[in-house]
Amino acid sequence: MKLRLIVVLCILFGTTTGLFADNSTSQSQGQNQTSQESSSQSQKGFGLQSAIFSEVRSAGTNLSNNLSNISEYSPTPGDVYTLTIVESTSATGTGERSSSFPVQLNEDMTLDVPFIGTISARGKTIPELRKQIVQSVLKTVPVQYANFILTTPAQFNVFVYGGVNSPGYVVANPLVTVIDAIALAKGFKAGASYRRIELFHDGKKETLDIAKYYADADMKANPRLQPGDKIFVPQAQIVTDISGKVKYPGSYELLPSENLQTLINLAGGTTPGALDSRIEISRINTDGSHEMLNVSLDHAKSFKISMGDQVKILSTSQNSEVVTVEGAVYGSSHSGETPVSVPRKSVRIDFPYFPGISLLAVLDAVGGPTPYAKAGQSYILEHSTGKKIPLRLAELWKTRNQALNRELHPGDQIVVPMETLQVFVTGQVTNPGAEPYQPDLTVADYLLYAGGINENTADPNGIFLVDFKGNRTKIAASQTVTPGSVIYVARKPLFQVNQFFQNFFLTTGWVTTLISAASILYNFLVLIHVL
Repeated sequence: MKLRLIVVLCILFGTTTGLFADNSTSQSQGQNQTSQESSSQSQKGFGLQSAIFSEVRSAGTNLSNNLSNISEYSPTPGDVYTLTIVESTSATGTGERSSSFPVQLNEDMTLDVPFIGTISARGKTIPELRKQIVQSVLKTVPVQYANFILTTPAQFNVFVYGGVNSPGYVVANPLVTVIDAIALAKGFKAGASYRRIELFHDGKKETLDIAKYYADADMKANPRLQPGDKIFVPQAQIVTDISGKVKYPGSYELLPSENLQTLINLAGGTTPGALDSRIEISRINTDGSHEMLNVSLDHAKSFKISMGDQVKILSTSQNSEVVTVEGAVYGSSHSGETPVSVPRKSVRIDFPYFPGISLLAVLDAVGGPTPYAKAGQSYILEHSTGKKIPLRLAELWKTRNQALNRELHPGDQIVVPMETLQVFVTGQVTNPGAEPYQPDLTVADYLLYAGGINENTADPNGIFLVDFKGNRTKIAASQTVTPGSVIYVARKPLFQVNQFFQNFFLTTGWVTTLISAASILYNFLVLIHVL
């Protein structure tokens, strides 16, 4: 409690800006979007989404292992090589002496090699360079043996930014790949794209799809790095879930050019018993409305997937007559006598239809609405008519009034919209934006997540909640808020006044200057006339 009180006081007096500012590199906005035709349009996948995120996070660069395979290594300024020679110490050749000489590759791509002088490494691989130097040494010096090897590759910084957990510079060498660099930056953030990674080199941009590296062993999708390289990980444009009769159900990223068939292929294709005539897609539109779409497998190539779509491949053995409940429900019945976890994502469950099945019976089976439910916006989507029937869901669940209950029909969908599980912080804060909602966080906590209030411009007594009509309600920093709340920090009144006076004096200064100039010009003309 003492710690929280101190934090609250710090916010109120505007001293948290420097202490709690977010040091992470901001993600670049407005990056050029590049559409790519993926080989996954025709090939089966392996459930790559979760695998790639975990594999990249744990990837590393073992230099001793990498040095064993450098046939295509391009010499890089800063490399340290070792020339080793063995010479005889007696006329009979029975005695030997070994000597080693370190040789560093210069910025102009030359090597100053003992015994033979300056050698250019430009355009050569390690094997080619070794062959040239060893042959030259053997011709020049009477030695029994000579070898030239790479001892320590050059090190350089590569900047990794965007959707990684630790953006900034990482130390790389010419054996480090794009995946290695992302691993050194602590892996992908949630929602990051692994299929549109942008690699910048010598002023040129290359877009990489590392799914091709894992699925198809496409080495060009995971190139080695060079000095001056930058890696940007953008946000994924389309992430969707697929479940049911596919080999690898889960979450996948799609490119803008891809479609439902691509998604099914990425998930390994359908399994025996899949219902080809009806694929269900649950979609939340941009206006918050919900719709359920049905597509046959024959039309999958022409159906575009949207961000957040949930795709279900049904089974031929499933009852084709079902009723569906989707949204902010628990997912299973509970007594209420013991604590249960509240789902933070929308739940979707199909129930076999039988005559007489009711709305209340289905709600009992899924545990009823959660605290995150927008109960007042709940409705039944009638399959037979396509109409939305509004529900008094909260009252029905609380009172169990049978007058509010209703019989369901095959294909009906019960939709319980979920609150936006974010809190928006705006106004005079360091980093305005959306923060994930957590029930135990206060206004002060969300202000801290937004980098603290701006100590120069913010009014510490002007913290408000803003409703959807723009009305402000003053709120204390110690209060908790509900999902979807908008916290607004007002500007200091004195700052506004100071800005007014600055503008006033600036304008006055210009006017004074103009008057003075006119006066000087007038006096000069009078003087000329007099003369």
